[in-house]
Amino acid sequence: MRMAESSFALSQTDWVEALEYASARSGRPAHLLEKDNWVVCTLSAIYASPIADALTLKGGTSLANA
Repeated sequence: MRMAESSFALSQTDWVEALEYASARSGRPAHLLEKDNWVVCTLSAIYASPIADALTLKGGTSLANA
């Protein structure tokens, strides 16, 4: 399976398949892999924004969903 440029380019079926494949290979639960993907997407959007130079992020607590 080829990796898509972005997870957003995948159909829902392909996204679920990719998560299941990654979960089986890594031993990490699929829901945590999906969360990690959203964190990466969010950080990418933040750092690509015009306000990126004015921000300082420390740790990962602010990105966690309790």
